[in-house]
Amino acid sequence: MPKKRVLWSEQDVDYHDVDKYFEFYDLSLRQYYTDIVEVILGPKNIEGKILDLGCGFGILGMRICSKDEFSTVIGLERSRTLVRAAEVITSRHGYNGRITPKYWPDDDFPFPDDEFDAIVSFLSLHQWNDPKKVFAEIERVRKPNSIVYISDFRRDQPSIPFQLFVQQVRFEMGKEIAADLRKSYRSAYSANEIKQIAGILDIPGYRLEESKFFLNIISGLPDLSQAESETVKSDQNPTPE
Repeated sequence: MPKKRVLWSEQDVDYHDVDKYFEFYDLSLRQYYTDIVEVILGPKNIEGKILDLGCGFGILGMRICSKDEFSTVIGLERSRTLVRAAEVITSRHGYNGRITPKYWPDDDFPFPDDEFDAIVSFLSLHQWNDPKKVFAEIERVRKPNSIVYISDFRRDQPSIPFQLFVQQVRFEMGKEIAADLRKSYRSAYSANEIKQIAGILDIPGYRLEESKFFLNIISGLPDLSQAESETVKSDQNPTPE
């Protein structure tokens, strides 16, 4: 059983640490960003307006835009420092006008109904004050049948591999980033807690996918695991000729 969840407490990133934090997210977590983009754009490109919750430096938005040249991204971020950093970094990488970071002080969205073709988030869910309210806002601003992909750490993941990862981060990136990583882990949800947050998985079309280190809340994308299961059943029970 995981330890009791520690509520996230907001603390802005020191501007002097921005380059170090960007290096960690861009390099150490690169494969995770790549995997998310492959899932989101697997069926087809979005070619529309995307909302990135907790956008950080805009890395996920840049990964999506590099594969989907007709999409634009609005990123919401609670750190004013990261909003400024994301503006500089995304512009430097050639996404000026396609990625727009905005300050996000609370759980409300400053957008009209049915505004977005996709809503994504990576490592932000544990920072939301009221996940039920945020998901209600997601439902309000997403277009019908659009994509939702929310991915975050799971607190009930195997402890030893995660601690080894934290030690590696401490060695390569420093104790501040390692401490921030532990803080995110302690504030993350377990699979059972996500299932018990009223209203989220009760919304038609939503499902929870559990991997070794992450919990993914998904809507508007095919369930590949279910499809694979049906394929196995079909192979095991071939139709008589």
